[in-house]
Amino acid sequence: MTGIAIIFDDAQLGAAAERLVGLTGRQSRLDMLDAIGAIAESGARRRLQEEKAGPDGEPWAEWAEATRERREPHHSLLQYRGDLLDSIAFEVSPDGTSVKVGSPLPYAAIQQLGSADEDDGAGPVIPARPYLGLSAEDRADIEDAIQRQIDRLIGGGV
Repeated sequence: MTGIAIIFDDAQLGAAAERLVGLTGRQSRLDMLDAIGAIAESGARRRLQEEKAGPDGEPWAEWAEATRERREPHHSLLQYRGDLLDSIAFEVSPDGTSVKVGSPLPYAAIQQLGSADEDDGAGPVIPARPYLGLSAEDRADIEDAIQRQIDRLIGGGV
C-alpha cells in the first residue's frame, strides 16, 4: 500500500479502553475505536482545511516561490484539487484492537513527512507538513467521548 497511516496506540487511551471492555465487552470497544477514528479523521481534515498547522500547533512551511507561482489564489497549502482531503479515512482493525487514520495517496506520506534531503540530489525538497496525529484538542475530545460512553454504559449519562 502506498500512502501513509498513523496507528493510535496511547497508554492512557488504552487504559480507558480496557476499562470500557471490562464493563461491557467487545462491541463497546469497537464503538469507542470508531469514535476515536472519527475524531482523529476530523482533526486531520480540520488541519488541512483551516489550521494549516501540525497536530502540535506548529504552522506549516509556506510554499516555495516556484510553487506559489503555479498556484491560483483559491489554492492553499496541501489543497489543490482536494484529493488529499477527500482521501483521509479511518479504519478499525478487524480484531478490534486499534484504529488507523491515513490516506492511500502516493504523495500523502511526502506531505506528512517531507521529502529527501537536498544533499542527496533526489529532487526538490518538500518540507514536512504533518496533518495526521492527535492535537491536544483531539485528545480532549477523545477523552470526553470515552467518558460519555462509560457514563452511558453505567447509567450515569444520556
